[in-house]
Amino acid sequence: DCLRRLLRRARRPAFRFNAKLLQHDATAEPHLPAALEHKAENQAQLIAYTIAPAIEFGDPELVAEAFRGASRDSDFVGAEAFDETGRLAGSQGSLTPDGRVVVETPIELESGRAGKLRLVMSTARIDATMHEQLLVGIGIAGTILMLGLGVSLWIGRTIREITLLMEENERQRAAAEAANEVKSRFLANMSHEIRTP
Repeated sequence: DCLRRLLRRARRPAFRFNAKLLQHDATAEPHLPAALEHKAENQAQLIAYTIAPAIEFGDPELVAEAFRGASRDSDFVGAEAFDETGRLAGSQGSLTPDGRVVVETPIELESGRAGKLRLVMSTARIDATMHEQLLVGIGIAGTILMLGLGVSLWIGRTIREITLLMEENERQRAAAEAANEVKSRFLANMSHEIRTP
């Protein structure tokens, strides 16, 4: 009879996605992507679907095996499953929800009654990635700022040198014009002296 129920369950179509997000403090973690929420909901559904036969058969080892498989995920913190009477069927990891995503989903049993699965996922990896990206962004912004400052100083120095060269050029031109004026007066005077005996 148990084997028949298990085979019937194996031929059942894909499970429905009806996990419910219980906790996620968006004010504390506004950067948490919806992808982690969806991942937690989907993983809870998958675990619930996997452990339903184990709960029906009363096999805690199969429940533990399903939790061990889920715990390979780097975001997994803990999970607990309850049978249709509310009795704990198995648990793994920590279930303290501080700074984490908590998802609850029903476990659909062949008897038509439902157990319950609670899954806790951590946002630490996402937080670390966001922190790392922030540091990289600050580094890039600092580099751009320093490069801009260096270019600005170089342009300022170049403009100052051009201004000094233009002033020097103006002084040299004025001196050349003055010398040319003196020469012209000298030649005019000499020409006049040569013509008048």
